[in-house]
Amino acid sequence: MARLLAVAAGILFATAACMAAGSMARPLFSRVGDLIEGVALVGERVLAPLRRADRAGTAASGREQIRLTACAGATGLALGWVGFGFLSGLLGSVALGWIASRAVAFRARRYRREVDAGAAAAGRALAGALAAGRSVRAAFGVAAQELEGPVAHELSAVAAEMELGVPTELSLESLRGRVQSNRMDLIVAAVLLQRRSGGNLASLLRSIAATIEESDRLRDEARAASAQARFTSTIVLAMPVGVVALSELASPGLGARVMSSGFGVWLVGIAVGLQVGGALLVRRISRVAW
Repeated sequence: MARLLAVAAGILFATAACMAAGSMARPLFSRVGDLIEGVALVGERVLAPLRRADRAGTAASGREQIRLTACAGATGLALGWVGFGFLSGLLGSVALGWIASRAVAFRARRYRREVDAGAAAAGRALAGALAAGRSVRAAFGVAAQELEGPVAHELSAVAAEMELGVPTELSLESLRGRVQSNRMDLIVAAVLLQRRSGGNLASLLRSIAATIEESDRLRDEARAASAQARFTSTIVLAMPVGVVALSELASPGLGARVMSSGFGVWLVGIAVGLQVGGALLVRRISRVAW
C-alpha cells in the first residue's frame, strides 16, 4: 500500500509540474512564434524582388536592391565568420552581396528571354483568334488562354488593361516597354500598323511567326555547326590546369616553389590573365546573336 501511495504521489507531482511548466512556457512559446513569424515576413519582403522578377520580369527598386544586397552580405559574413574566420566572412559577404545584386537582373533577363522564345507562338495564337472573327482587343485574351508561361502572362496583362478601358496603343506600348523584345516589338508594330492603315492582320502575324521560327532554326543550325569548335576551345583552355596538376604530381611542391618566387608569381598572373582573355574572346567569337 505504501508503494502504491508513493507511485500515486509521484504521478500527481509530475502532472502538476508539467501543468506549471506549460503555463510558464506558453508566453515564451508565444513570443518565439511571433519572432519566427516576424523573421518569415522580413525574409518574404527581402526575397519579393526575386519572385517578382521570375513571375513578371520586373526590376527591383533602389531600396529593394539595397535591402537584398545588405541581407545577403550579412548572411555571407555570418556564415563565413562562424565557419572559417573573419577574413572568410568578409569574402563571403562580398561574394553573396555581389550575387544578390545580380540575381534580380539575371532573373528579369531570363524572363524576357522566355517571352522572346514564345513570340512565334503568340503571333500564331493572335492570328488564329483574329481569323476566328475576334477583335484585336479580344484576341489577346484568347491567345493568353491558349498559351503558357511568361508570354501568356504578358498577353493576359495586356488583355486585363484593355478590359479596364486602357487604349490599345497604350497597352501595347506598355507591353513593349516591359519585355524589351525585338520579336514582340514586331507583333506590336504589326497590330499598330493595321489599326492605322488597315490590312489583313492575321496573315501578317502568321508571316512574322514564320520568320521568327525560321530564325530559330537557323540559330540552332549555327550553334550545332560551331559546337565542335567550342568544345575544342574549352579543352584547349582547360589544358593548362591539367598540365599544372600533372606537374605537381610529378614533382610535389612545384607549385609552392613557383609561388614563393616573385618572378614566378608574375608569370602565373600573366598566364591567368591570358587564359581569362582567351576564354572571353572564344565566347565572343562563338556567340550566335540574332
